[in-house]
Amino acid sequence: MVSENRMLDVGIPRLLLAYNNLAYHLLLIKDESAEEYALTGLRLAREQGILPVQTYLLSTLGEIALARGHLDAAENYFKEGLALAERIAMPERIAGFTANLGLLASQRGKMDTAIHRLSTAMKASDDLGTRHLSAQIRIWLAPLLAEEEGKALLAEARAIAEAGGRKRLLEEISRLSNAGSTYLSRN
Repeated sequence: MVSENRMLDVGIPRLLLAYNNLAYHLLLIKDESAEEYALTGLRLAREQGILPVQTYLLSTLGEIALARGHLDAAENYFKEGLALAERIAMPERIAGFTANLGLLASQRGKMDTAIHRLSTAMKASDDLGTRHLSAQIRIWLAPLLAEEEGKALLAEARAIAEAGGRKRLLEEISRLSNAGSTYLSRN
C-alpha cells in the first residue's frame, strides 16, 4: 500500500505542473486568468521548496508578461528562472530561458543580442536532443536572419516538426513561409 506521505510527495509536483500547464494553455488562448494560475503554482512550489517545477512556472510567467508587453517583468522572470536552472543543473531549462531572453531582446529591438541568445539556445537544445525546443527556436530565429539563412532554418524546423508530428509548429512555419521573403529578412 502506498503511504499518504508518498502520495503527497508524488501528487504535489504533479499538481504544480498542472497549474503550469493550465496557465500555459490559457496563455495560448489569450485568457487573462493565465497569470493567476501560474502565480498560484509558483507560490505553492516555493512553499514546498520544489525547485525544478519553479523553473517551468517562471518560464510561463515570463512568457505571459512578454505576450502582454510587460518586458521588464518578463526579463525578471526569465533571469530568475535561468539562475535557478543553472543552480540546479537543468540544461533543457537553461536553453529555454536563453531562448526566451532572445525573444525579449528581439521585442526590445536588440537584434544582435536576440540572434546571439537564440543561436546559443538552439545549439544547446540541439546538443541535448530536445527536438521540439530546437524546432521552436529555429522558428523564432529565422525572421531575424538574412533571407536564405532564415529559409534554411525554417526547412530544418519543418523537418523536425514533421518527424515529431508537431502540428502547431508546422502551422507556425507555414505562417512564416507564407508571409514572404520580406518577413524573413532582417533588413
